[in-house]
Amino acid sequence: MPDISRYKSIALPIPIWEHLVKMAEANQRSPAQQVSFMVEEAKETPSDMQIRKLYAGLLKKSKK
Repeated sequence: MPDISRYKSIALPIPIWEHLVKMAEANQRSPAQQVSFMVEEAKETPSDMQIRKLYAGLLKKSKK
């Protein structure tokens, strides 16, 4: 049994799981390693709110 202080389970819809497995195989990773990779990459990207604020600012500039 996994150490619950180190690992957690998540539920994914089957179609998402199938895409995840394909992505993992293409990158020679396990599904868990692929999720870990994607989360680490996502930490470096702007949040949805940051993107909305940036877009709103660009719209204001273009209307001037």
